[in-house]
Amino acid sequence: MSIADTWGRKLGLVHHITSRVAHWSGVYTSFARVPWADTRRVIYVCDGNICRSAYGVARARSLGLDAESFGVRAAPGVPADPVAVKTAARRGIDLRAHRSATVETYVPHTGDLLLAMEPRQARELTRRFRGAVPVSLLGLWTQPPRPHIEDPFGLTPSYFETCFAIIDAATQHVRAIVPPLPTTMR
Repeated sequence: MSIADTWGRKLGLVHHITSRVAHWSGVYTSFARVPWADTRRVIYVCDGNICRSAYGVARARSLGLDAESFGVRAAPGVPADPVAVKTAARRGIDLRAHRSATVETYVPHTGDLLLAMEPRQARELTRRFRGAVPVSLLGLWTQPPRPHIEDPFGLTPSYFETCFAIIDAATQHVRAIVPPLPTTMR
């Protein structure tokens, strides 16, 4: 496997190494303290809400979780990236109807858990919501932990596959902890 296939790009590998060291050093301990018993809805967060969080929310919903998504730097109403749409389709997820949402449109609910793709996003969310909404890193919930999930936008289709596989594994772990929606709410 090449750097492009596994990490997206050289900078992605650097992000991975630095975030793993930070994780081992305990820097992300607060992001691992999740009030799972109180969690009712998971919110996937990335930058543009057209690749990672778009896929994450669709995968979570396919597993019966109440889920939403938004981007911290998103423009509203943008469709999912075409490579994301194709990659998701191969994984049984349809992103054709997805339209991006922004952090400004997010309305917190009791029981929400924000799942960021990158430590930078998690820190930004923590500052923005001042502890009113729990924040975690989605990649902490896969094995091995991957605190930084590199943005696949503009990268190779094979990295989209890697990225979405990480999101799948983490989401399945989250699904095993968070109760599914009651059948009447689906």
